[in-house]
Amino acid sequence: MTESDHSDYSSDPDHFYSSSEQHRFRSSSFQYTAFNASDKDQVYNFLMKDPEILLSHGSTRWQPFNRDFTDKLCDDLVENTDLLVWIYRLPLYDGDNGEPPVGILFLKTLENSNMLYRGSAEIGVVISAHLRGMGYATEAVEWAIHWAFHMAGLHRVEIKLPEWNDGAKKFFKTIGFLEEGRRRKVLFRGDKIWDEVHMGLLMGEWALRRQELSLSSYCDQGCS
Repeated sequence: MTESDHSDYSSDPDHFYSSSEQHRFRSSSFQYTAFNASDKDQVYNFLMKDPEILLSHGSTRWQPFNRDFTDKLCDDLVENTDLLVWIYRLPLYDGDNGEPPVGILFLKTLENSNMLYRGSAEIGVVISAHLRGMGYATEAVEWAIHWAFHMAGLHRVEIKLPEWNDGAKKFFKTIGFLEEGRRRKVLFRGDKIWDEVHMGLLMGEWALRRQELSLSSYCDQGCS
């Protein structure tokens, strides 16, 4: 994954959205469409093209995947996430442009009875293998972060990553996430026990980063 060019972005919270209410689930390049329980065939085909993706994120142990596994994964996502969407490249006509989805994106609110303020969510994104490194994940994740802070009223977004996934750690650090801690020696891969890395981003940190990027873009165009 690589960071996309941020020069087109603004610190304006509504920059990520079209002025039309019906386009609230669009960003510059993508349409984010509802994920339904009936999409199980599509999920199975999507994951079978790149089964390594779940292993690289520490989501499961090394074992063959079958339809029962992906069906249960779908049920869990539909039931336990607050935002769950397919990522499609624009333009779309009547909700379908004939292309397969670019990826899947979700936000899962973290709540329990002991939390005084329920304002945190865990983020996850999967981009098709042949489309990685093109900045797609950057645009989709930034759109989801904006949705979390400005549409869902959250104040914190986090992600848990396996220690071995250096690419994902670097990617989320580029977005603005900070490492907050680790669960030591809880994941097994390649005859080695690894840490689970916890990273997080606060709303105030996100706002400051947008301002810095906006100022950087302005100065690139010429400022004294």
